[in-house]
Amino acid sequence: ILEFTLPNNRLMLNLYRFYFHRLLPRIGQLFSKDFPAYQYLPESVEKFPKGLGFNEIMGKAGFTQTTYKSLTGGICGLYTGTKK
Repeated sequence: ILEFTLPNNRLMLNLYRFYFHRLLPRIGQLFSKDFPAYQYLPESVEKFPKGLGFNEIMGKAGFTQTTYKSLTGGICGLYTGTKK
């Protein structure tokens, strides 16, 4: 599972939030005219369980050998697991 996540670096986090909450919805609105759709993504990312917290959820859902890897400076995360 590849998900957007929040960067751990404070400077990167501030830039990320500015882009995601201020710029992305406006840019999206120019192309799709659907402002709420581009507000949903940043809100969803903010609420998504962080890092190993999602691995715990995966474990409760029956996945084993769960892993988490932070990618691109923490902007996205790769979650893997095995389901039997």
